[in-house]
Amino acid sequence: MLKPLASTCVLSCVLLSPLPSYAASSAEALVKVNDTIITQQDYDNYAKARAKHTHSKRIPNRPILIQELVQREVIRQDAVRKGLDQNPEFQRDIKYIEDNLLMAMSMHDYLEKHPIDEAALQREYETQLAGLKIPNEYQIRHILVKTEAEANSIIVDLKQGQLFSQLAKEKSIDSGSANKAGELGWLSQSAVKEFGTVLTTLEIGKYTTTPVQSQYGWHVIQLDGMRQVPPTSFENVKNELLVRLQNQQMNEYVGNLIKNADLKF
Repeated sequence: MLKPLASTCVLSCVLLSPLPSYAASSAEALVKVNDTIITQQDYDNYAKARAKHTHSKRIPNRPILIQELVQREVIRQDAVRKGLDQNPEFQRDIKYIEDNLLMAMSMHDYLEKHPIDEAALQREYETQLAGLKIPNEYQIRHILVKTEAEANSIIVDLKQGQLFSQLAKEKSIDSGSANKAGELGWLSQSAVKEFGTVLTTLEIGKYTTTPVQSQYGWHVIQLDGMRQVPPTSFENVKNELLVRLQNQQMNEYVGNLIKNADLKF
């Protein structure tokens, strides 16, 4: 005897998901429900559709899936017995599902017949790179103090030959960077808004001769290095490029269909 399922939530969430229909390559009968035979192919199709619908990689054991198939079938048969398959709302829904499935199959067929190869993806990658403004990163150190007067005093000390690293250790109130001679590491131009313009005008090895104010206080900044941010590698964006090119293909495909259609508004 078939045991009732402990939970019907999985069953209910897949009751209305359409199952793919294939020629029965495996006609092995698993169970007969009244006059309907559920085959191994039905089981395989259902297991695949169920996993896709529930987004789960864990497949329940075979007896549970067979119970679900039986439950689906007895409900289906009861609906037919009630004449619900002739209900206008049901017929509209079936037409909608059928249309969507046909459209999906047609688009899939087009993409299969017009595959995008590695060379096309590489060309798209290079095109995107050519039009990309690659930002810089800046290796900086700073000395942070509370007042503008203190910052100006530090600039005087620097002009007199004192070492930036030593002044950072002695006078910066940013203890995190002071312990590293003022080093902040590599930052983008937008990392600290107030640093943005300053970083683009400083020469490597030079410091700001005018204090820079931020919400944290007053800064004296030294630029130690500059480099371009390396672009994302081809391998890391290959799937995104494929989606982009396939979307272009779909736009062209649909555009051509509309162009050749006899439209009347």
